[in-house]
Amino acid sequence: MATHAQQEDVMLRIRQMTKVFFPGTSNEKIALNRVNLDLKKGEFVTILGANGSGKTTLFNGICGTFELDDGIIILDDDDITWTKEHKRALHISRIFQDPQLGTAPDLTIAENLALAYTRKASPSLFPLNKKDYRFFRDQLTHLGMDLELRMDTKIGLLSGGQRQAVSLVMEIISQPKLLLLDEHTAALDPQTSKRILEVTNKFVRESGVTTMMITHNVKDALKNGDRTIVFNEGEIIHDYRGSERDELNPHDLQTLYG
Repeated sequence: MATHAQQEDVMLRIRQMTKVFFPGTSNEKIALNRVNLDLKKGEFVTILGANGSGKTTLFNGICGTFELDDGIIILDDDDITWTKEHKRALHISRIFQDPQLGTAPDLTIAENLALAYTRKASPSLFPLNKKDYRFFRDQLTHLGMDLELRMDTKIGLLSGGQRQAVSLVMEIISQPKLLLLDEHTAALDPQTSKRILEVTNKFVRESGVTTMMITHNVKDALKNGDRTIVFNEGEIIHDYRGSERDELNPHDLQTLYG
């Protein structure tokens, strides 16, 4: 039995998470099959699995995109199983594969950051004074972005990598309890992907935010984070951590799901 101290250390607790699409039909698909998962506060977990294995469905279930058929979700000791999606978004941040998602292209970098910064206060509040500009610029220096890039540049004019990097800063400064990275480097070229992963690790470590990252790149899954889980047919079939994870051969791990 877990002690009280151990329970307090858990940020996300999932029990018996189940989702079946098209039940009772010839297209019935068990997308999540009684998944159990605990994430400690500040833990960074990478997730591997073939297409259709349940990885993104797991994220959708956590975010409240659909109602579960069974199971419970506890975030920071609060039961959010039936909490509406927009309310969960106050504490759960998500970055998608498409760099165009998650930002407003017709707003400037500063305005996008301001929206994220004030998410928990008021969506109409834009604290764009000199102090806030300096704060936003300090955050962007972590990205290694060209400092000549003006804060009044519209997001829609940025490259995919720059846009994804700004998305990452936006989610971090909104101070979420849980950060979900849904193949957030998959659409980028290898060099930019490597840079964004470096930024990701730096921000996650410095902020201490509990993080889950979906990836199809086995080397990235083993190089980043503290722990790697493998999904197959809606179930977690492996959960690697510590020395066992350190000794894994990427080629051998690839054979598990693809």
